[in-house]
Amino acid sequence: MSMDGLTTGSAIVVDSDSSSTGTRNIASITQNHASATGATTLAVVADAGRGLFIDTNLAAGGPALEIDSEQTTTNTVEINVDPTTTGTAINLSADGLTTGSALVVDSDSSSTGTRNIASITQNHASAVGSTTLALVADAGRGLFIDTNLAAGGYSLEIDAEQTTSNTAKIAAVSTSGTTLEVSSVGVLTGKVIDITADAATTGKGINMSMDGLTTGSALYIDSDSSSTSTRSVAWIGQNHASAVGATTMHLMADAGRGLFIDTNLAAGGYSLEIDAEQNTTNTAKIAAVSTSGTTLEISSVGVLTGKVIDITADAATTGIGINMSMDGLTTGSALAIDSNSADTGTRSLVTIHNNHASATAAVPLVVTQDSTNCVAKFSGTSTIVVPVGTSSNRGPSVQGGIRFNTTTSGFEGYSGSTWAGLGGLIDVDQDTKILAETSAGADNDDLDFYTAGTKRMSIDQAGVLTLGVDDTGYDVQFFGATAGKSLLWDESADELVVTGKITSKKGHAYHNATHAAIAFGM
Repeated sequence: MSMDGLTTGSAIVVDSDSSSTGTRNIASITQNHASATGATTLAVVADAGRGLFIDTNLAAGGPALEIDSEQTTTNTVEINVDPTTTGTAINLSADGLTTGSALVVDSDSSSTGTRNIASITQNHASAVGSTTLALVADAGRGLFIDTNLAAGGYSLEIDAEQTTSNTAKIAAVSTSGTTLEVSSVGVLTGKVIDITADAATTGKGINMSMDGLTTGSALYIDSDSSSTSTRSVAWIGQNHASAVGATTMHLMADAGRGLFIDTNLAAGGYSLEIDAEQNTTNTAKIAAVSTSGTTLEISSVGVLTGKVIDITADAATTGIGINMSMDGLTTGSALAIDSNSADTGTRSLVTIHNNHASATAAVPLVVTQDSTNCVAKFSGTSTIVVPVGTSSNRGPSVQGGIRFNTTTSGFEGYSGSTWAGLGGLIDVDQDTKILAETSAGADNDDLDFYTAGTKRMSIDQAGVLTLGVDDTGYDVQFFGATAGKSLLWDESADELVVTGKITSKKGHAYHNATHAAIAFGM
């Protein structure tokens, strides 16, 4: 049929005005031989205009175009637009759509075989500028995936084979709202987001850049659960013991704060807790290059009844509890403890306590000085209190030990073999000594002289010298410049013995044989 002059109308018109509801075809073209694999049942060729136009106004019944395909291994509809460089291969317009879908692809197959309900393929590696699927939406949702997978698979799965380019990207120009929202309303026992990149050797698992951020947070994790069970709101695990060079969490800040922990814990737990299981390596380290300021500052502004710093290492048998090295120190102090409290209550700025009586070899405080300067310096007008106790309370016999003895009311020190008094005259066994004011608090200003545990002489505050007591005295002997010449008071004979000459000079004493007495020259 040739109708080259046709300007309106149709070359072929097949019309049926039948009102029958029976199944029938208005026009039917059949290729009825299974072996005719090269046959085309209907070929439509158009150099311009439309190739095929279907204009329907179906009040009820089937679709405008329906293809009932019985083949099982070949394509049902194939559109070849390889020569097309611009334009659209399939253009679907549904401007009047209010409900339903412009495009529905449905499969009710129960087969468990791997298959795709819809597949869009960009099959040339060089087409780096192409987009396999582009969704454009001026309102509503861009992409909505509604699944109810009883088992297996993901609602959204991206299997990327590229090794150097990005897998997924969200480019948003929004100024409010949420760019990516993940909501899981079920009782979840698995994971909301699971990222596995076990083959990666370099790069980043999650990279986030928010250079324009002025308020808010680049990463915000919130849990409003009231559950009291043990859980972590955020957990980062480095799970291989051999990865000694790995850092589990790395924070870097060029300004502001590096890490800020703001807590208001009603009970239990710590704002910061480190549970270290290693036994030979360090638990915490602060490496600072600051030249001023404070490397570690702890501030407690509450009315504290506990401890600002509590260190417990009861299992440690060797090592050092706190080790501080400041080899470059030229001024200041390696350790400065200051209290500006005006409270008059009894308290200690520093307390060092060896709390076990059996630890007889423990020394609570050891100060070592390698230079010739003083070992310790105490400033002020107050006092230093040394250990106080009776003679039976003496501590270990360590050379250089100093204490106050309440039995003797005096200071004593250990000389290396025995205890001896300090600041007075007293022998090793404490029985030969000179005592002043033997009763504490009694200001009698006396000196008492003891030998072999017995008081022999005293000098009172008026300067009166007394040897012995009434009816119990001691010998007193004065020697002269000549050998064998002396003046002796013989206690046992109650007499004065003079060996040498006695001259009678004014003011001199001499022996009067007549009266058997000492006389004085006038």
